[in-house]
Amino acid sequence: MRKYLIGWLIALLVVGGGIAFAKKKVEKKESDVKVQKADELKKKAQEYWNYKVKRSFYKMYDFECSNVHKKLTRDEYAQVFGKVIMLQDAKVKKVRGVDDKSAKVVVGVKGVLVPAAKSIKLDVQDPWKIENGRWCHVFEVKGKPVSSMPAMGVPPKVDVPKKGR
Repeated sequence: MRKYLIGWLIALLVVGGGIAFAKKKVEKKESDVKVQKADELKKKAQEYWNYKVKRSFYKMYDFECSNVHKKLTRDEYAQVFGKVIMLQDAKVKKVRGVDDKSAKVVVGVKGVLVPAAKSIKLDVQDPWKIENGRWCHVFEVKGKPVSSMPAMGVPPKVDVPKKGR
């Protein structure tokens, strides 16, 4: 009977150790996936902010989630950004709260507020989410997604950049 109990104890230890090892392996894999997602987002967010600094609003529009595309045309989107701030630099510092749905990107920005001509330097918490398997920027105005806002009422005339400029 004693040999029988010892056999069972050894079997339980082996199985328990295997489960613990498998759990650590799964946790490591999940951690690796989060790091990979964060790296992917950091690169994409920096590309978006580089376009923002260059005032390439038409290219920025492609990074936005579908709710923006449903609410604003490319021209209206460009008008929204054209009058508020002139960025001089933007650097993605870190990515926070990465999961399988969303994350926040911390971006250090330097710029000038257009109406006041006042220099600014601050960190921005920029929301992103995964939509149709890809990261997209969540365009918010005063903390509300653009899809929850009434029509923007943007004038239809926009200076559209000509090819080759």
